[in-house]
Amino acid sequence: MAPNSTQGATLSIGGTAITKRTRIKAAESTRAKIETTDLDSVAEESIGGIKRNGEYEFDILWDASLPSHAAIWAAYQNNTIPAWTYVLPSTGNPEYAFSAWVSAMTPPEAATDTVQKLTVKIQVTGEVVLTP
Repeated sequence: MAPNSTQGATLSIGGTAITKRTRIKAAESTRAKIETTDLDSVAEESIGGIKRNGEYEFDILWDASLPSHAAIWAAYQNNTIPAWTYVLPSTGNPEYAFSAWVSAMTPPEAATDTVQKLTVKIQVTGEVVLTP
């Protein structure tokens, strides 16, 4: 099986596809390690704690007039928790659906020979549902 390209990967906020995206770093889902080793154990023992679904980070070529960019700004300003979807362009187009709040927005850097690129971080809250 050949590897799949990420060209065409989408991220949406409240059903609106985010346009002008240049990078999407998906969240790392982790569990804390809970130590269960006792004095009768012959080796270390542990169990996984609660799932932490992490933080997505993405870059967009900033244009405040675009509906998707305005939706991100509004979610940040109003501290709302909209629905998000992340879809990868591969067999079956797996879709990750989740709720998240905008935890950080880094304004575009002004420099010679550069475009206005905004970096956004969103903190996942609750379960992530994968639809293969």
